This record gives sequence, C-alpha cells and structure tokens, in this order.
Amino acid sequence: MSGLLGSITGTIGRLFGNLLLSWGGPAPVPPELPEPSEPPVPEEEPEADSEGDSDYETALTCQNTETRWYSAIRRFLFWRKQGKNVEFYDGSTHWIGSENDFHDLSRDWFLIKANLKETLQEVHKRYNEEANAIFWKSGGQIDLRATGTYASASLRFFQDVARDPRKAENLTPEEDYWIRLAYMGGLVWAEPYEGIATEMDYNEFYPEILASFSAGWPIGPGEFRTITYISVSPINYNLKYGIYHAFIGGQPADQKYIRAFCYNPTGYYTHYDLKLAIDLGLHIELSSESPNALVFEQNKLMSGREIFYQWASFLTEIKHEGG
Repeated sequence: MSGLLGSITGTIGRLFGNLLLSWGGPAPVPPELPEPSEPPVPEEEPEADSEGDSDYETALTCQNTETRWYSAIRRFLFWRKQGKNVEFYDGSTHWIGSENDFHDLSRDWFLIKANLKETLQEVHKRYNEEANAIFWKSGGQIDLRATGTYASASLRFFQDVARDPRKAENLTPEEDYWIRLAYMGGLVWAEPYEGIATEMDYNEFYPEILASFSAGWPIGPGEFRTITYISVSPINYNLKYGIYHAFIGGQPADQKYIRAFCYNPTGYYTHYDLKLAIDLGLHIELSSESPNALVFEQNKLMSGREIFYQWASFLTEIKHEGG
C-alpha cells in the first residue's frame, strides 16, 4: 500500500496545474469526447514488478469518460492480454474477451491491468485487501472503490484536504512557453567506477519538499521583466521567484551535467537553478533579449505548507503504520 504515497509523487507533477485550476469550484470532470468510430485500444504498458507494492494501472485509454472519475462506487475488473485476446476476472467469473469490450465494461468497472507475476485470482485478492486496509486506516477518507487507482485516490484526497484553497488563474501562452523551456527533469550525474558501492535514500524527500514552508507555488500570473544585473552577494541578494533567460558558465564540452548542476540547452532557468549556480560559484550572464525574466511576486504565491502539508503528513503517517 506504500503505492498510495509513491504513485502520487510521480503523477502530481503532471496533474498539479490542472488540479489548482479547479480549486474553489466543483470536482474536475473530464471533457466530453466524441464516440470513437472504432473501439479504443489500450496502450501497451511495461509489466510492473510485484514484490509487495501495488503498481496496477487503470486502463485509462479505455475508461468511459461519460462517468466522472470518482463519482460512483465501482468494482474492480482485472485484465491481461493473452495474445490477441484479453483475459478478464471479476472475483467470481473468469472469461476471455477482446479489446472491443473495454469501452462498455468501463461504465460499471474500474479496469485494472494485472502484471504477469500473479494470477488474476491472486491480484484480485490482494488489491481488494489493500483497498479495505487503506479505507480502514484512513477512517473512510480514501476509498479505492470510488477512484480505481492509488494515484487517483491520492489526488481526490488532496483536493479534499488541501488547506486554504484558492482558485488559480489560467496560464498565458507566454508563461506556458517559458515554463516548458525551463523544465529539465531530475539531476543525473555519474562517473566511471568499479568497486564497493553504498546506496543511500532519503525517505519521503519529495513530499517533504512539496510541503516545505519555504517552497512557493504560483497561483497567479507572473510579470515579464528585463533585468540587467543579478547580485551574487548574500547581503544584496535580489533574485526573485521565477524563470530567467541566462547563460551559465563552466559547462564541459558535450556534457549536460556536472556533479551538482544541470545545464539547460535552452538557457531558461528557475530561480532555484540560479541560486544553486551562485552557491557553486558559476558565472551567470543574463540574456540581452527582452524580456529576460518571468517573476512572481509574493502575493502570487502560496507556500507548500499551505497546499501540501495536511495531504503529505496524513499519507506519510499511514505509510509508517504499514499502509
């Protein structure tokens, strides 16, 4: 059941923008889609390992969009591909069907793709036991039978408990463009080595960062500016929350990473990136183009503690209790 916390940290980055836009209003409803001329076909997914965690996926590409994503209690229907056919199991009946069945079945079932390391009967037993346990441990606040997957359940719970919700304003096309250019993914660095290695992990580090009081999250529009100077002195530090178009020196030839920094070929960096570059003593040169900064003032930000703390602390507590 640790998948409840783990799966959401991978999903929240992709869905957080849409989630904020729904604050203060009704629960999000997927857009109505035209009836397909041909039955939908599920995307091929890599088979998940199964050693205690639950990594099952709902067949979202087949799920009926006429039903709100957490509007009604539905049972789980487990499935797996068998050549050109699809094997189904609902807890009592086992049958062979085809991909053409997905659309109609999704009206009444959550379609859960099973991995190949367990029989459908074993998957059904374990997933239902996990659903019952997480429902009990959360005092009924988290119900997989109303959401289907861990990620959807956690997003639903996040909406229910997020503190001081405010409705965020829509991104402008220009803001969206700058944000996309500034995205680089995680820092990855390695060098050739042979010998004994020690693995170290920081438990719940991502939820801790999300829920940090010092972490800010934009809820309103930023302001495009042209900046001529960034102070690197701790006394005169003037770097504001936002995205900057800049050149950062010290990049080795044909390498994107150094030990503690990731270079962006587009030249767009967040203020966190520039702060790290300053701490590392790297040379920073702002772009001569105008504007060269997208800045968010304090009144356009919410702290991570306001948004994420109750959600993250509750799920972390359940995980520590064996959930």
